[in-house]
Amino acid sequence: MGNKKGETSQDKRDFEQYGALKQGQPRELGLATQRWGLLYTATAVYDTAAGGDETDYFYRSMTVDEWMGWVSSRKFKQTSGHQGWADSRAYALKYMTQKNKYYRLVQVYNPKFREELLAHGWFKPKLESGALSWGIGKQQSNGFQKSGTRKKRLEAKHPYEIWHETLKASGSLTLVNLIVEV
Repeated sequence: MGNKKGETSQDKRDFEQYGALKQGQPRELGLATQRWGLLYTATAVYDTAAGGDETDYFYRSMTVDEWMGWVSSRKFKQTSGHQGWADSRAYALKYMTQKNKYYRLVQVYNPKFREELLAHGWFKPKLESGALSWGIGKQQSNGFQKSGTRKKRLEAKHPYEIWHETLKASGSLTLVNLIVEV
């Protein structure tokens, strides 16, 4: 990519690391035309069809600040709210808006995540507009049920901890969308 108006040093670094990103058309991904930025995209495993409750792939749109937490420490900053990881890119793309300032969309392969959630009593993701979303945020909305010695939700290992432990052990991450503000 050449030097585009609005391109930041972080944008340049991400293009170098994730070279598969190509300039795309927002309509190709079901987005309204975005006059505020240039959209770059790469192939995702679950573009429009959801992976469902058996998926090992998870998607999240995020701010550059949240993304930089990963880049600098290999940990996503925990936010308030649900902080969901959805089962398809199509759902996560809905959050890539100028209002939200979500300029990165990440695909994560994390095959042990659901298994570990279940082992700790987290049995059900949040259903949002037909997509499943496992939350790792401070006020996540995952369903919990008593399991073994974990009788209370607050005694269970938090999904945020499970997410990072399983991602570190057996996961991988790909940047599948990037917006350069113009």
